[in-house]
Amino acid sequence: MLDSVIDISQIVLPHPILWAVTAALCLVLLSWRIWTFIIVPVLRPDEPKLLPYWVPFLGHTCAFFRNPEKLINYSFHYFGSNQPFALTVTGKRTVILRNVQDVASVWRNTQALTIDGFIIFASPRDLIKDEESQSKSLLIKENPQNKGYMDWERDFFTAQLLEPDRLRKLLDKYLGHLREVLAWDNLSSCYVMAPSASDPPQDKSKTVSLQVFCRYTVSYCSTTTFFEPKLQQVAPQLLQDYQDFERLSWKVFYRLPPFLARSSHAAKEKAIDGLEKYLSLGEEERPELETIFLAINNELTHIGVGRRDAAAFIVVITAHLGNNAHKVAFWIFAHMLHDPAYLDAVYREIDAAFAAPDAESDMNVLLTACPHLDAIWYETMRVYNATSAIRHAKTDCIIGDKRIHVGDQVVAPFRQFHLNRDIFGADARSFRPGRFLENKGLHRAKGYSPFGGGYTYCPGRLFAQREIYLFVAETLRKFDLELVPRPGGPRMPQVDERIPSPAAMGPDEDVLVRLSPRVH
Repeated sequence: MLDSVIDISQIVLPHPILWAVTAALCLVLLSWRIWTFIIVPVLRPDEPKLLPYWVPFLGHTCAFFRNPEKLINYSFHYFGSNQPFALTVTGKRTVILRNVQDVASVWRNTQALTIDGFIIFASPRDLIKDEESQSKSLLIKENPQNKGYMDWERDFFTAQLLEPDRLRKLLDKYLGHLREVLAWDNLSSCYVMAPSASDPPQDKSKTVSLQVFCRYTVSYCSTTTFFEPKLQQVAPQLLQDYQDFERLSWKVFYRLPPFLARSSHAAKEKAIDGLEKYLSLGEEERPELETIFLAINNELTHIGVGRRDAAAFIVVITAHLGNNAHKVAFWIFAHMLHDPAYLDAVYREIDAAFAAPDAESDMNVLLTACPHLDAIWYETMRVYNATSAIRHAKTDCIIGDKRIHVGDQVVAPFRQFHLNRDIFGADARSFRPGRFLENKGLHRAKGYSPFGGGYTYCPGRLFAQREIYLFVAETLRKFDLELVPRPGGPRMPQVDERIPSPAAMGPDEDVLVRLSPRVH
C-alpha cells in the first residue's frame, strides 16, 4: 500500500520560462484569432468574411487538399448567407462566390479578373517580325481586329467546334473511330476481364471494367479524331500520360506550388514529351492533323513560342477537350444499369435513331427525339460536374458589395449551385433525371452552368455532348448490357470526394458489366 504512494517531491515541473513562453504564444494566437475573425470583419464590412482557422499562413490548406468539396460545403453552411466568403490556401486568399448574380459580374469583368497570368495579349504585329511568318500567319492575314493570340485562339476554337458543317465533319471522323473500336473482335484487352472458371464454356459475353471501357474508348476516339492514328504510332504511351495528367490536373488548376504538385507536373511533362515528338514531324508526315491544332501549332511557331511550349499549350487543351468526357459517360451508363426501367426507355429511343440494324446513328434523332437520353445527360452534368469559374484579380474590384484585391483568386463552384434546392427542388442532392422531363426548360435555368460561361464558355460543349450521345447510342445498339453480380448486391458508386476535380468527378468504385452481342 505504501509503495503506491506518489512522492510529490519527485515530480519534475516544467521550467517557469517554458510556462511563460507557452502562455505568451497562446495569448498571441488567441489575440490574433480575435482580431482576424471578430474585430476585422466589423472594421472592414466590405471585405469577404474569412472562414476561421487556427494556424496562420497554413489556414485551410490541409482541409482543401484533403477534401475541397467538404470544405466548401462546410463553409456554405457556416456562413449561411449568399455573400462571398474567403479561404486561406497556401497563404493566399481565395474568395468563394455563392450567388448567381455575382458569377455573372465575374464573367463580365474581364479587365480586372483574368483567367491566368500566362496569356499572350500583345499585338501580333509586335510579335511576328519575320516577313515569311507574316505572310503565312492567320493572326496577320485573317485578324482584322488585330486581336492578341489568346483572344484569336478562343474565337478560332469557337468557329471550328461550333460551326455546323465543321462540327459534323469532326463527328463523322469520331463515329468512324468509335465504330471501329466497338467492333466485337476489337474490344481492348485493357478493359476486358479474363474469363473466370465459373463462366460457361460457350458464353458469348465479355466482362468489362466500366471505368476503363469508358476512359479508353472516349479518350482514344476523341484524341484520334483530332490528331490521327499517327499520334499513337509515334507516342504509344501518350493516351496513358494524358489520363494521368487529367487525373492530377486539379493541382495545376488550383495553382498549387510546385513542391505540392510534383506528380501532376511529372505527368504533364510526360504527355508533353509525346506530343512534342509528334509535332516534330513534318506536316507531310501528319497529314490528317485536325485544322484546329494544325493552326494553333503554326501560330505559336510564328509568334516565337518554342516547340515544347507549344506542345504544353496543346496538352492542356486536349486534356480538357476529350478526357473528362469519359467520366460523364461512366455515370450515365452506371445509372442506367442500376435502373433497368430507365435503361429500357433509352434503348427504345436509341433504336429509333438507326434507319437499319447496321446503319450509323442519326445525330439529329439523338438530339431531338431522345428525351430520356437528354434528361440523364443534363442530370449527370448537374450532379457530377465540378466545373468552377476561376479568376485571378489583376486590379482591385468589387463583386457584389465585397472588395477583391490584387492577387486574390476568385472561385465560383458550380456544383454547389447545381445542388441548390431553390433552383432544382427539395431533392436537389439526389440523382433524378425525371426533373428534366417534368420541366423541359430546366437546363436553361440561371445557376445551371456545366460548361461555365462568359469569356470561358466552353467552345467544345457541343462536341462533348455529341461524342457521348454517339458513344452511348453505338454501345447500346451493339450490345446487351447487364451488371455483373457483386458481393452484397448492386451498389451505385458514389463520388470520390477525396480527389478534387476541375470538371467531371470520378467514382469511388468501379462497375463490372457483362457485354453480349445484341440481336436485332
